[in-house]
Amino acid sequence: MMNKLIKLTNVGITFPTKTCFEDFTTLIQPGSRIAIIGPNGCGKTSLLKILQGDLSCSEGNMEVPAGTTFGYVPQIIDYFDQLSGGERVVSLFNQVLASDPDVLLLDEPTNHLDQTHRQSLIRAVNSFKGTILMVSHDPAFINSCSHIIWHMEDKQVHVFVGSYDNYCKDLQAKREALETQLDDLKKAKKDVHVALMKEQIRAKHSRQQGEKSIEQRKWAAIVADAKARRGEETSGSKRQHIRDQRQRIQEQLDELKMSAVISPNFSITAAEVSSKHIVSIIQGTLGYEAPFLDQIYFDLAGNERIGILGNNGAGKSTFIKGILCDPAIQIRTGNWLAPKRESIGYMDQHYATLDATKTVWETLQSTIPNASGPHIRQLLSTFLFYSDRAIATPVAQLSGGEKVRLGLAQIAAKTPPLLILDEVTNNLDLPTREHVVQVLRAYPGAIIAISHDMDFLHSIEIVDLLDVSQWKA
Repeated sequence: MMNKLIKLTNVGITFPTKTCFEDFTTLIQPGSRIAIIGPNGCGKTSLLKILQGDLSCSEGNMEVPAGTTFGYVPQIIDYFDQLSGGERVVSLFNQVLASDPDVLLLDEPTNHLDQTHRQSLIRAVNSFKGTILMVSHDPAFINSCSHIIWHMEDKQVHVFVGSYDNYCKDLQAKREALETQLDDLKKAKKDVHVALMKEQIRAKHSRQQGEKSIEQRKWAAIVADAKARRGEETSGSKRQHIRDQRQRIQEQLDELKMSAVISPNFSITAAEVSSKHIVSIIQGTLGYEAPFLDQIYFDLAGNERIGILGNNGAGKSTFIKGILCDPAIQIRTGNWLAPKRESIGYMDQHYATLDATKTVWETLQSTIPNASGPHIRQLLSTFLFYSDRAIATPVAQLSGGEKVRLGLAQIAAKTPPLLILDEVTNNLDLPTREHVVQVLRAYPGAIIAISHDMDFLHSIEIVDLLDVSQWKA
């Protein structure tokens, strides 16, 4: 195994339309476990490609010890056609490990993996003796497998030594300290204002008390005016100093880049949601040319949340298609009670429910055609579409995170009693993932969620878990 340093000096990546990052200098120690995090499009995958040798630095240079070997598992694996997404990851990962590389490069390795394969991946990563750099949006995986965080944002790479949880705590502590300083400055500004008012009142009293003689009045007026001017100059200087301090603190707060908070208002409330069965399946069978799932018994009340588990290929998506009456399902027997398709909200990792030809505004307008312009604008603003340019953007040009926020805005605008989620967190950056959690925690209806991410399921208050493998025909 490699026992020498990899050195990056003033490394940067610039494309014709944007600069990903610049001036990044660091040392990669042998045996390091580095998690690379940051918003979609910030250059995480490009940085892995630089290390792999598939991409050249736009600026700076990288020094790699002679003979160092790399193993690379990309985010998109377009071979092993006969395998599922999770099976492709496992197959390539095993091939890469078998080559015994010095440095292991992983790009979103937990995407598509069921719990069994996910735990196997974590064990294999932690047993690997070489250096690992991993791009991931999976907090539990990052915490389990890394001890250094590279956070890429705003054309910079920030290095933090410690777990992801500690990194988040460190950011929050810094934010709270800066907010306390802002509160103190607000109080100081108020104190300066009060002191100036007192000085002006004293000056006024001085003028009023000088009425016994003209000379005395003149002297009092001169002295009082001089005091007032000195008081105004002093308070002006103090207020300018406070403004400068506030500007510096606000800039530091902005640099922390804490995720914006979405506080949605849904078109229905929890009080309007019935606890009666919203989905009921008795002795159901589903399949394509032949039965795939059999003897399905399932109940879901209007205020329940259930997570759907199962190994890759176990039939999770088939089960969901059965509830949605997807035309791909050729066999559907038994007693089925479920809302009509238009009363079910459905979100998947491919954002298939969004019309790529519409703009952000048109998408929401078609969801609530009778709503006023100001109401649509306010709703879009709640989901962080603020500017005229943002709401006029075609869906086809949105990032994955923006598409998710738009899909969530649709759900808030016309809240369905049942929401079905199919691996919605795959490929999401951490801020967008947090937005999804914020909205789903507040959602008042029933949820059926397919996910291999147990941390996500717990975050959105999924209590019951169901393994579809029990129905495999």
